Order: sequence, then C-alpha cells, then structure tokens
Amino acid sequence: MHIAEPAPPLATVAPHVPPRVAQIVDRCLAKEAWARFADAAALVRAIAEAVVPPAVPLAVRAFLVRSKHLEAPALIHAFMTGVGLLPATVAAWLSPDSGAVRAVATSVLAVALVLPAVVAVVRVRRLLAAGQQRDALVAALAARQARRREELAFVYGPGTTSFERGIAWLARVALLVATAAVAGALGAIEVPLALVPLLPAVAVAGAATSLLAGVVARARTEQRTDPRGEQRLRFWRGAPGRWLFRIAGVGFEHTTPIVTILSRSETPA
Repeated sequence: MHIAEPAPPLATVAPHVPPRVAQIVDRCLAKEAWARFADAAALVRAIAEAVVPPAVPLAVRAFLVRSKHLEAPALIHAFMTGVGLLPATVAAWLSPDSGAVRAVATSVLAVALVLPAVVAVVRVRRLLAAGQQRDALVAALAARQARRREELAFVYGPGTTSFERGIAWLARVALLVATAAVAGALGAIEVPLALVPLLPAVAVAGAATSLLAGVVARARTEQRTDPRGEQRLRFWRGAPGRWLFRIAGVGFEHTTPIVTILSRSETPA
C-alpha cells in the first residue's frame, strides 16, 4: 500500500500534532519527488519555522479575542432560545391561536436559530477582508491549545488525578445508596423495619451527594482538559469551519496577505 497509494494526511490519524509539523511529515511522505523537500537545508528551514512559528497576525488575534468576549452573550442566547422561544413556539402551535401568532412565533424562533451563523459569517468575512485564511486561524488555535495542554499537564499532571477518581467513585457510591433507598421505600428490596423511616432521608442525602460530587468531578476534569478550547479547535479545523469560510468567502478573492509577500521577498534564495 505504501508503494502504490499515498499516505493519509497525518492530521487525520494524529490530530494533536501541530499543523506545521504535520505538513512537514506529509511533504516528506509525498510520492512525487518534486513534492518533497529539495534538500536537507530546505527540510531544516521548514523544521525551524515549525519550532519557532511566525507571529500570529493581528486580524487572527483580534478574532480570537472577540471569540472570548462572545462566550457570555452566546450562552445567554442559547439559554433564552432553549428555555423561552422554543417552548413558546411549541405552545403557540399546540394552542388554538390564530395563524398570525404561530407565524410570528416561528419567525422569531427561526431568526434566533440563524443569528449565530450570521454573526459567525460576518466575523469570518472580516477576517478574510484582512487577508487571512482558515489555515492561519487553525494554526493559531492549534498553537494555543498545544501551549494550554502543556500548562495544564504541568499543573494537574498528564492524566486523571487521584482526587478526580475519588470524587467519581463517591458520586457512584452515593447514587447507588440513593437508588437502594428508593427501592427499599417502594418495597422492591427487603429492608429492616428499623431503617424504613430513615429511607427518605438516605435517598435525598445520597442523591444530593452524588449530584454535588458529579458536578465537582466534571468541573475538575474540564479545568484539567480545557474541553471548550478543544471543541473550538475541532470546529474550525473540521467541516463546519470549512463550510463557514466557503460561505463567507463568496465574493472575496483569495489573495495573499501583504505581510506574507514581504516576508517571502526578504527570504534569501
């Protein structure tokens, strides 16, 4: 297979490898000689640039800062849409209201659902207008996540800590106790008569302990792994980000940023 078929892109089998390093490996595995590095010096230069990547363009940094600032409004929007607009629209369709009320409720819900996509397209178009493409954004996100993983691994360790495992087991045991207490109160299992008056309190205490331990375990795991950053990177690296850039790129010419042109002109042959 290695002789007859091209190797799969490294990013498809090892997504955590930095994109610039993955590109170097892919180029080294190219079947055509012209697609590989011309000589060892070219390979060394590419590795040096991957180890010390160029500064993130201002437009990309501003995009990431704006993304951070939009997290709270996005959470509020999702809450209002899921808790307010969606039930109101369903109630309007189930009630004997006039068609005008249903049309207004459906229209408002449709606008609320489409609004995040419109905001994302507008932001991407601004990034494209500054001459930056999706690769620059993905590279910046990947570099930031790589640094974040190193920092979190240094603070919390590379794997699950004993505290997390203990909290997780406490949640399971407390849930088991609460379930047994409910089963005993319902008569599904035999319980000594002396313990029957205590079953409601045991069920409530077990359920509360399990819920609290689960919340603590989840919060600690998110603090150690940064799932939001990983989801953001997967979004822009995957099909949703690719399609957003395609939609936002309608009407834009794919030009090379002037900074890149100048840096290339200053590189010796």
